[in-house]
Amino acid sequence: MKTIYAMSDIHGMIGPFRKRLDQLNMDEFSAGEATLILLGDYIDRGYNSLKVLETIYELKCDLKDNMIVLMGNHDKWFLNFLEGHNPGWLGNSQATAFVSQFMPEEDMGKVYTLLSRYRQDLISDIARKAFEKYNSDLYSWMKSLPLYHETEHQIYVHAGVDEEAEDLWMYGTSDEMFYEKYPPVKGYFYKDIIAGHVSTSTASGHRNDHDIYYDGESHFYIDGIDSYPADAKEKDCIIPLLLYTEDNERGRYYSIRHDGRKALICEKKW
Repeated sequence: MKTIYAMSDIHGMIGPFRKRLDQLNMDEFSAGEATLILLGDYIDRGYNSLKVLETIYELKCDLKDNMIVLMGNHDKWFLNFLEGHNPGWLGNSQATAFVSQFMPEEDMGKVYTLLSRYRQDLISDIARKAFEKYNSDLYSWMKSLPLYHETEHQIYVHAGVDEEAEDLWMYGTSDEMFYEKYPPVKGYFYKDIIAGHVSTSTASGHRNDHDIYYDGESHFYIDGIDSYPADAKEKDCIIPLLLYTEDNERGRYYSIRHDGRKALICEKKW
């Protein structure tokens, strides 16, 4: 039987992320009986982005091929910032908090001085050197994150694919579309698409929807974190957890509730 767990848009919220990890049987992954797929956006919003990245990286090193970690737009924006292509990324308190987690105190003094002078363009080089010095393995790993993961019946991706390209989507989809596609698409596609990026409240049209959204055909949106207000406390947020099982040519999708109970979303016959 094939078993896949998927999460997306952790956004620096280490508490809710660890709660979800605690609900998983890691022996199942180590034995190759299950795969964990993360769909991107590990940083920003919450104030523990570095801890989230370190946790994911350590887990990936342990689980190897039984864990897939994809690129999200916020992750890409951070990498672009380090390369000097996105100085405006440092324009919010969460981003500054993230940088302060890997930057020596004396260098952070320079950062705050440059911010006060509106010279974000000069900060990238300082930040990149610090990140490379103290987190070189993490930096190299982040730059290598894939844009999608394909199975026989599914496409796991941060934002989406070019569905007009049909079965040539992997050639018709630009890198930016994989992690920035908007608005969310609904309806039939020849493979199921499991994505984050767009809040489940936006996808469903229901303001307080924090759970997995299924459009009834081929699309599953699992970014519930961005459905919470910007000032929501980490302890009050729950990261949606999708479970997919497949046996005897039948696939079943479940939402794992906060207490660990499974709730069937749909069943498909392949």
